[in-house]
Amino acid sequence: MQKEEIKSVIGSYRRFGEAGTVYQILDIVDDLEVEICVLETNEKTNYPLTQALLDPREF
Repeated sequence: MQKEEIKSVIGSYRRFGEAGTVYQILDIVDDLEVEICVLETNEKTNYPLTQALLDPREF
């Protein structure tokens, strides 16, 4: 995936799997991780980029 394509996910909302909690992608940390905010708890944490790209979009 190109760097510009990866940047395009910033601000998008995703769900942990089909029935999981919704989170927002806040920023790109590095080539392997993104910073996310879990909407239900307002927790900010790093998450694997490859997994975020596989998680279903929300909203």
